[in-house]
Amino acid sequence: MAKKNVPYDQKYYDEVETWPREQLEELQLERLKDELIWSYENSPYYKRTWDAAGIDPHITSLKDLEKFPFINKQTERDCQGVGSFFGELCCVPEDDVVYMATSSGSTGVPTMSPFSQHDFDEFMDAESRLFWQTGMRPNDRYLHGMNFALYVGGPCVVGAQQLGALGIWVGAVPSDRLLWAMKHYQPTHFWSSPSYAWLLGQKAIEKGYDPKVDFASLRTIIISGEPGGSIETTRKAIEDIWGASVYDFFGLSDIYGACAGMCEHKDGLHIIEDQIIVEVVDPVTHEVLPDGEKGELVYTTLTKRSRPMIRFATGDIGWVNREKCACGRTHARIYISGRKDEMFIVSAVNVFPSDIEHVVRKDKGLTGEYRIRAYDENHTTKYEVSVERALGSDEPFDAIAKRVENALKTHTGVRPARVIVFDTDKLGASGEHKVKRFIDERTSTAEAKEVLHEAEEHAQFAVSGQHYLFNVQTFASIVLSNGGDEYEYAFRDRTTHGVIEDVSTGASELGVLVETTRTAEDLEAAFAATGLEFVELIQSAPRVALPASHPLINAEKLTLEQLEDYPYIYFEQEENAPVYLAEEALADEKRHKGIACTDRASLSELIVALNGYTVTSGILVG
Repeated sequence: MAKKNVPYDQKYYDEVETWPREQLEELQLERLKDELIWSYENSPYYKRTWDAAGIDPHITSLKDLEKFPFINKQTERDCQGVGSFFGELCCVPEDDVVYMATSSGSTGVPTMSPFSQHDFDEFMDAESRLFWQTGMRPNDRYLHGMNFALYVGGPCVVGAQQLGALGIWVGAVPSDRLLWAMKHYQPTHFWSSPSYAWLLGQKAIEKGYDPKVDFASLRTIIISGEPGGSIETTRKAIEDIWGASVYDFFGLSDIYGACAGMCEHKDGLHIIEDQIIVEVVDPVTHEVLPDGEKGELVYTTLTKRSRPMIRFATGDIGWVNREKCACGRTHARIYISGRKDEMFIVSAVNVFPSDIEHVVRKDKGLTGEYRIRAYDENHTTKYEVSVERALGSDEPFDAIAKRVENALKTHTGVRPARVIVFDTDKLGASGEHKVKRFIDERTSTAEAKEVLHEAEEHAQFAVSGQHYLFNVQTFASIVLSNGGDEYEYAFRDRTTHGVIEDVSTGASELGVLVETTRTAEDLEAAFAATGLEFVELIQSAPRVALPASHPLINAEKLTLEQLEDYPYIYFEQEENAPVYLAEEALADEKRHKGIACTDRASLSELIVALNGYTVTSGILVG
């Protein structure tokens, strides 16, 4: 690694940052063509999957990318270790890999991310560019406060050194040690998570420091790893403590430690578009959405050779702006509002933890610490928020709770079930570095965890608690093909789009909506586009997708008598039945019937169905 000879007064690190969009897209197309061919010729997974789908990796336009299938975290887990150490997604031999990181494993088995020397050089070039974007120059001192242990953000310090800055490799150490390093080494730039940057300021104040005076050398704080960085009230709270300008960075272990970051105008995060293509897709239909519309962010790498990521669906919800920024850069800006697996629905309103954080961090009567608990009550989702009263405040707890409750209702559109107020430092939500503030106690999540605990050797199941849909006939056929009574549980997580596609193409006669984050209007439109409709089954009102040609499609109200000639029966779970339904209860039944459960389809009921039955029930919000 050598320092880049970039003049201190040069505004942009690389001229590609300001290329006209037409020129930039020409480069993207050229690189995408190479990336797709490389992936097809060197990855067993891509070749097998694209061949099966009849997809030719040779393209002529950027729009052709839309015909390629998506991959996600589960794809990485399924491929990892298959055929080689890094698995079927990897395109190079292990000898060519010089660095690997792993994901945190917070949503499942940690996934490895391999880098060849070429990949690592591109990675560091991206980091240098983003650092330069925040104002970092060769005469700066950069204190790296991110974790070095297998974390993809660890080596980002090399990017600072590459542009010529002094790298201070401190890492994720306890606050006392970090404050000592900041006091003695006087860095100008510092990188940490939003929660830890805020907490570190509080610790400094507790120790008698005035962060604005005693750490006056600090001009810039970079934050990443949590959604708070894109929340203006959170950035403002950190800036008020330190007197430094706060910039949000975004990265993911699957690609780079940081692949997007704020410029001085702080209106979205510029993504490195000469190395990555960004799409926003509808989480239900997976259709590509116009710029400005909110959906799931999907990335395709353009220069990564060890493990190219082609249409990687991230689970992040946000939107994109490709208009030229006031800073002069032309690369797209992404805006992230939260993760779809942390979104919860209250009274048909989608709520993200970032919505709550915005309210809490804005209130000067609070410390800024919070915790959210989502839970089920009477078959509906509710949420409560715990907060802390500001240091030295004697405002009554009930007055604080009422104010926060009203503010949350105004900002989110739904009132919390309750707001719990603690005194300063009594909530216990603060901690070193990344903090978990969202507690998900919804029934679907709890049941899934219990099922997995009992069948962990055979079951693989990704739980979001938000929108999981099951092509249950496919599940049942897998079970039965294993010999009827001799079977292993065969779970697959599916998206709304997957079920719609299966039914509309005839791959499955029945698609089951178990739970969805989409409104009824969104789903009606998505199904109408493929010639499908919703049908209500019996009094439990589960919603089922059927082909337009299905004989039951026009039935206004279905009864048990009407269903006698079709593979559906009504199965009622007793009020106090255990979570685990006894499989023996249906052991003597012929394995050609279906089960329509009342109110809420649990995973335990699904397991019963997998013994040869077809579940035809679920919950559709709206």
